[in-house]
Amino acid sequence: MTLRDLTSDHSNSDSLAADDADIAAARSTATTIYVCITCRAGVDLDHRPIPGAVLAEATARAAAGTGIKVLGIKCLANCGRGLSAAVRRNHAWTYVFGGLDPVSGPRALVEGGLTLGVCDYGYCVYRQPYSACRGTHTGPNPVYREPSTCARCLNFAVSTPHRPYWTEQLRRCEALLSEPALPTQTLKIIRERMEEARSVLRSIDPQDRDNHATVASV
Repeated sequence: MTLRDLTSDHSNSDSLAADDADIAAARSTATTIYVCITCRAGVDLDHRPIPGAVLAEATARAAAGTGIKVLGIKCLANCGRGLSAAVRRNHAWTYVFGGLDPVSGPRALVEGGLTLGVCDYGYCVYRQPYSACRGTHTGPNPVYREPSTCARCLNFAVSTPHRPYWTEQLRRCEALLSEPALPTQTLKIIRERMEEARSVLRSIDPQDRDNHATVASV
């Protein structure tokens, strides 16, 4: 795999020199966009400039000042889908996009990178129509964004790094159930939170039998 940092260097789109600094930068940056710089998008092999390289340079310009790293990469193995790029957020999934428009694609990639929200209980691949927190076109609504709301949102996803949060929520709820004389409504909420945590933990590890038991209703 050959990477080239395009965020700070726009001087030569045909240069494919890779070094350890590029890879280290990609690993340490919260969001990285990888753009296929060898993609021809159906044009002749001798055509210059290469469409993928043009997309990469335009994406780097669109990302200027956002903190998003843009790296050129030789082939994303997505050749059948035309101009391609991948958006990666540390400790999150990587999303590969194809059929990108050379004009609107750069902005769409950067906006996608900016709205890949991350927190200790999960991350949000933000799309306004599916927003459970009543988000707007600018992103999630911080007033209503909280773990329980996120857990039932179609934009929400979790992976292994988020396990500690939900394990701790389950532990706290189990401890609360041992408290004497809790009101019925409080017990109902605690059990709902327990099932919520178990559901998330099951999605992280479907083989975890400890979290496959459901909580009895009040």
